[in-house]
Amino acid sequence: PSILYSVSIPVLDMAYKFVAEALTSWENHKTHSAHIDALIIKRTCFYFINNNLSLFYIFFWLRDLPRLRRQLQTLMITTQLMSILVEVGLPYFQAKYALFQAEQLNKKKNKNKNKNNKNMKTKTKMKDSEHEEAVKGDNDDAVEKNNNRETDLGDKSQTKRASSFPGEQTNQTGE
Repeated sequence: PSILYSVSIPVLDMAYKFVAEALTSWENHKTHSAHIDALIIKRTCFYFINNNLSLFYIFFWLRDLPRLRRQLQTLMITTQLMSILVEVGLPYFQAKYALFQAEQLNKKKNKNKNKNNKNMKTKTKMKDSEHEEAVKGDNDDAVEKNNNRETDLGDKSQTKRASSFPGEQTNQTGE
């Protein structure tokens, strides 16, 4: 029961903190300083009763000094262990959790990156095949244009006309 009581003290302290704040806000003080003063009085009373009630009970009611000694030792050791756990353990677990979240985020990014890379490869393959088809089509078009040009040149006479500038000659077909 001593260890259970020692562990319940911080939990009850948090509960009493909320109770004290609720009671103080219901009092509707005129000034902020009066509100703070009333809150301090309530929290001090709750804290004192929560932490020392069992010790007063054992000492004044039961008058059992060996039990009081054990209770006091248990309270001191448990309080110190909980403080160490909060000061050292909590930051450790927060750092581990932050690393875990970062790893999860990296996995998600890599998964999306791989998916995008696959999509890009597919698009690249499609673009390459489209490009090859376009180049093939362009070559066919170029060959056809060249054939048309040759027939046009063969059919039309290639007479040259004099330019307005001396020494310059242009083709009548405009080429």
